[in-house]
Amino acid sequence: MRERAFDAQEENQEDYCAGCIRVCNVILKDGEICEDREEREKMDYQTERKEIVGGLEIIRRPWKNDGAWITIYKANRKPGILNPKPILNLSFGTPEQAEERIREAIDVWIARDEEKHGRAKARREYRHTLKVGDILCSSWGYDQTNVDFYQVVAVPSVKSITIRKIGLDLPRGEEGFMCGYSAVPMKDRFTGEPFTKRVTTGGSVKLTSYSYAWLWNGKEKYVSWYA
Repeated sequence: MRERAFDAQEENQEDYCAGCIRVCNVILKDGEICEDREEREKMDYQTERKEIVGGLEIIRRPWKNDGAWITIYKANRKPGILNPKPILNLSFGTPEQAEERIREAIDVWIARDEEKHGRAKARREYRHTLKVGDILCSSWGYDQTNVDFYQVVAVPSVKSITIRKIGLDLPRGEEGFMCGYSAVPMKDRFTGEPFTKRVTTGGSVKLTSYSYAWLWNGKEKYVSWYA
């Protein structure tokens, strides 16, 4: 163990602090491997040091009264950013407290990265089950509730569909002041040209920046309007 550490030291020696160096994550003090965890953590904060772990750039700095100051950035951030916003920038009373917070940050970051890759994998593997003749419903609006219906007219692939807008009907007419509760689609009554959209995970279709459509559940929809 020590021979390998000293061989690595000769290849890539790095001054660490007075009488200490870091070699392959092993701290050597006065030529001996430092086994004491608390002592190693104190050494980490005798001078400013940078380290990349789990996709994070960790900067350790000394702080007043033998405390510790850590700053954590995203390691693979875009180049050219002069003043990136840190993920974490805190001071601690002891190096031990700082190291515990670093470990927590690494665990959270790795878990979030795994979740992100899991969602990406789910998107890649998703296959929709929509078919020609299915009707999609989109409900959107701020001061009023707009409802649009679309009919699937083609299925180019397992990830996309071609739809056309169709009309809607209020079988019971206006049931309240400028509103109705019985909006239903009028199948095959096309009011727009066909267009192709990608179906996202969960079966939704993004129509615009503010509206999505899902498979119609067969129930009447509420709609409101201004005169």
